Amino acid sequence: QYALDAFKADALGYILKPYSKQDLQHAFEKAALMKSRKTSRVVIRTIPNFCVTVDGANLHINRAKVEELFALMVDRADAGVTARDAIDCLWPERLADENTMALYRVTFHRLLDCLKEVGIDYIIGNEARKKYIHMKEVDCDLYRILAGDRASVQNYAGEYLKEYSWAESRNAQLDSIKGAWNEKR
Repeated sequence: QYALDAFKADALGYILKPYSKQDLQHAFEKAALMKSRKTSRVVIRTIPNFCVTVDGANLHINRAKVEELFALMVDRADAGVTARDAIDCLWPERLADENTMALYRVTFHRLLDCLKEVGIDYIIGNEARKKYIHMKEVDCDLYRILAGDRASVQNYAGEYLKEYSWAESRNAQLDSIKGAWNEKR
């Protein structure tokens, strides 16, 4: 149970009582190692199209469905995407049978491989039933709008992930947010 609670809190580890000096030292060394780990600046743009940069360079994803899965995960943020959600959005004409589930798993692993190549796979969270983005690890225009950032709201001009039909519900939400901001002015 403690491990599950620690995992949900994004803990690097945990120590159970009674603990020893060696347990503490190991935990501190692990924390220092994680702190010294180089993290890249990941910027995700969703307005009007999907674009990801890593330390200023465009991230190239050479498969359309892999990129679309990444965009869907960004859209769903820390709420996450289940296999069923992904299949409904990426392959709406297919049944969620074993072949399509296998296609989803391959697509997800290709995304992970792509992110590992540039050292940013740490932005992906992977629980048993859902995959999600660690929102604090990226700079995303959508997340700034949802947090109420005025400049980001003003930059929204009515188009969000326009290449994906499943993004229309979020587009409607963003229209509503922008409308509310305009009424305040």
